[in-house]
Amino acid sequence: MLFRLGYAAMTLNLEKCSPSGTVTITNFNRLPDRIRNRIIRISESEFEIC
Repeated sequence: MLFRLGYAAMTLNLEKCSPSGTVTITNFNRLPDRIRNRIIRISESEFEIC
């Protein structure tokens, strides 16, 4: 039997954000630059960890 474990990260600092939501490029581009840059920086650091 094969088990695959994963996780969903929930942010405590961004409003109206959940791991079950979908972010389209249009919605992403509507975010303020400060928040977009933070999301990109966090995503890049997650890839470095793996």
